[in-house]
Amino acid sequence: MLTRLRALGFFVAVIAVVGLGYWLVTNRHVDAPTLAEPESAGPSAPVAAPPEAVAPPASASPEPRTRGLGGVATVKASRLFAGPNQYPPEDFAAYGIVAFRARVSSGERERYMMLCEAYIAALPRSDELAVPVEEQMVTVWPIADDQTADALNELRGPDVCRTAIDRYGLTSALQAIGDAGETRIDLSRRGPFLLAWSPSIDKGDPDALMLVADLTDVTTYAQAEAFFVLWRTDIEANPEYWNRGWDSEKLRVAIRLWVDRYGSQIFSILGG
Repeated sequence: MLTRLRALGFFVAVIAVVGLGYWLVTNRHVDAPTLAEPESAGPSAPVAAPPEAVAPPASASPEPRTRGLGGVATVKASRLFAGPNQYPPEDFAAYGIVAFRARVSSGERERYMMLCEAYIAALPRSDELAVPVEEQMVTVWPIADDQTADALNELRGPDVCRTAIDRYGLTSALQAIGDAGETRIDLSRRGPFLLAWSPSIDKGDPDALMLVADLTDVTTYAQAEAFFVLWRTDIEANPEYWNRGWDSEKLRVAIRLWVDRYGSQIFSILGG
């Protein structure tokens, strides 16, 4: 009996030792809490250098101020529809007229429309300007009757040129051509002619100094608009050419410059 108890005790002791060993072995590798490694941010990005200070562009020289539009002088170039009793327009310092030699025909309608649209696009109405008419040089599109002329000066939109062509004041145009001197204008050319007097009272004087532009070779809208813009900026907007009558020497210089730039002898001076 005693022997059995000793054997049992021994067996229990062995089991206890084995169990303790097993416990020690299995628990010696229990991970202790560790500090998490920081996440890799990948290759270190170079620190961007502060942007270089960009020097402001060198202050460009201001564009030369023109003597006319947007420059030293206030705009003085204008346009006006005028009936037979409104032409020549009174009080203006100087004026011109777009003079066709004939009324519009079916074959010429497109060209008349093109010239009229360019005239309207390039020249401001007289009443749009901030200067009195006494300081303006106006370019007239003649109309057959005063009432229609008054309406056209107020009208806007595409109907303006349709009416201005259909009601074109041929009588006033032919009178202007006659005043310029038919022997001095080549009426074999189809025109129109832009005839300009300064001062206004010189109209009708066959010996008066006048400026003539022959638009015979103007065949596209781009050419027509360019012409009226240049008429506005190169002639009308420079009062020293016309303020006290035409200055023939300055006009001749302007015409030479025009020919040099555009290769076209559009302008000529009659008289003087």
